[in-house]
Amino acid sequence: MPLLHGHFPGNPLVPGALQIEWLMELLPADAGLPVVENAKFLKPLRPPVEAELALLPTSNGWSGTVSSSEGLHCVVRFVGGVDGLATVDGAGRQVSEAVSR
Repeated sequence: MPLLHGHFPGNPLVPGALQIEWLMELLPADAGLPVVENAKFLKPLRPPVEAELALLPTSNGWSGTVSSSEGLHCVVRFVGGVDGLATVDGAGRQVSEAVSR
Protein backbone atom coordinates (compact mmCIF):
# COMPACT_ATOMS: atom_id res chain seq x y z
CA MET A 1 0.00 0.00 0.00
CA PRO A 2 1.79 3.20 -1.18
CA LEU A 3 0.25 5.31 1.60
CA LEU A 4 2.06 3.27 4.21
CA HIS A 5 5.49 3.75 2.63
CA GLY A 6 6.06 7.04 4.45
CA HIS A 7 4.00 6.25 7.56
CA PHE A 8 6.62 5.52 9.08
CA PRO A 9 9.77 4.37 7.26
CA GLY A 10 11.07 1.16 8.82
CA ASN A 11 8.12 1.00 11.22
CA PRO A 12 4.93 1.16 9.10
CA LEU A 13 1.46 1.46 10.56
CA VAL A 14 -2.01 2.08 9.20
CA PRO A 15 -3.04 5.68 9.97
CA GLY A 16 -6.03 6.13 12.27
CA ALA A 17 -7.75 8.37 9.71
CA LEU A 18 -7.60 5.52 7.20
CA GLN A 19 -9.13 3.09 9.70
CA ILE A 20 -12.00 5.55 10.29
CA GLU A 21 -12.46 5.91 6.52
CA TRP A 22 -12.68 2.13 6.13
CA LEU A 23 -15.46 2.04 8.73
CA MET A 24 -17.31 4.96 7.10
CA GLU A 25 -17.31 3.03 3.81
CA LEU A 26 -19.41 0.35 5.55
CA LEU A 27 -22.19 2.81 6.40
CA PRO A 28 -25.43 2.49 4.42
CA ALA A 29 -25.79 4.84 1.45
CA ASP A 30 -28.68 6.70 3.13
CA ALA A 31 -26.69 7.35 6.35
CA GLY A 32 -25.61 10.82 5.29
CA LEU A 33 -22.30 12.03 6.64
CA PRO A 34 -21.95 11.03 10.30
CA VAL A 35 -19.85 12.80 12.90
CA VAL A 36 -17.08 10.96 14.73
CA GLU A 37 -18.10 11.43 18.36
CA ASN A 38 -15.27 9.38 19.79
CA ALA A 39 -12.33 7.38 18.43
CA LYS A 40 -9.91 5.33 20.50
CA PHE A 41 -6.82 3.74 19.02
CA LEU A 42 -5.82 0.95 21.35
CA LYS A 43 -2.83 -0.56 19.55
CA PRO A 44 -1.06 0.07 16.25
CA LEU A 45 -2.30 -1.77 13.18
CA ARG A 46 0.82 -2.80 11.27
CA PRO A 47 0.90 -4.24 7.77
CA PRO A 48 0.67 -6.91 6.54
CA VAL A 49 -1.79 -7.91 9.29
CA GLU A 50 -5.28 -8.50 7.90
CA ALA A 51 -7.88 -6.27 9.58
CA GLU A 52 -11.47 -7.19 10.38
CA LEU A 53 -14.02 -4.38 10.34
CA ALA A 54 -17.33 -4.39 12.20
CA LEU A 55 -20.06 -1.75 12.21
CA LEU A 56 -23.21 -1.98 14.32
CA PRO A 57 -26.15 0.43 14.56
CA THR A 58 -26.81 2.12 17.89
CA SER A 59 -29.78 4.18 19.07
CA ASN A 60 -28.40 7.38 17.51
CA GLY A 61 -25.58 6.31 15.19
CA TRP A 62 -23.10 3.49 14.71
CA SER A 63 -20.30 1.80 16.60
CA GLY A 64 -17.36 0.50 14.61
CA THR A 65 -14.29 -1.55 15.41
CA VAL A 66 -11.09 -2.51 13.65
CA SER A 67 -9.50 -5.70 14.94
CA SER A 68 -7.07 -8.39 13.84
CA SER A 69 -5.52 -11.59 15.11
CA GLU A 70 -3.45 -9.29 17.34
CA GLY A 71 -6.56 -7.90 19.09
CA LEU A 72 -8.66 -4.74 19.03
CA HIS A 73 -6.99 -1.78 17.33
CA CYS A 74 -9.65 0.91 17.03
CA VAL A 75 -13.12 1.73 18.38
CA VAL A 76 -15.13 4.53 16.74
CA ARG A 77 -18.52 5.97 17.61
CA PHE A 78 -20.37 7.77 14.83
CA VAL A 79 -23.43 9.88 15.63
CA GLY A 80 -26.03 11.79 13.68
CA GLY A 81 -25.29 12.55 10.12
CA VAL A 82 -25.98 15.25 7.61
CA ASP A 83 -27.75 15.21 4.27
CA GLY A 84 -25.20 17.56 2.76
CA LEU A 85 -21.82 19.00 3.48
CA ALA A 86 -21.22 22.09 5.57
CA THR A 87 -18.63 24.59 4.43
CA VAL A 88 -15.80 25.42 6.80
CA ASP A 89 -13.14 28.12 6.63
CA GLY A 90 -9.38 27.64 6.99
CA ALA A 91 -9.67 27.63 10.79
CA GLY A 92 -12.29 24.87 10.74
CA ARG A 93 -15.21 27.17 11.59
CA GLN A 94 -18.48 26.29 9.91
CA VAL A 95 -19.57 29.02 7.51
CA SER A 96 -22.65 27.39 5.99
CA GLU A 97 -25.29 25.10 7.41
CA ALA A 98 -25.71 21.41 6.84
CA VAL A 99 -29.01 19.65 7.40
CA SER A 100 -28.85 17.46 10.53
CA ARG A 101 -30.49 14.06 10.58
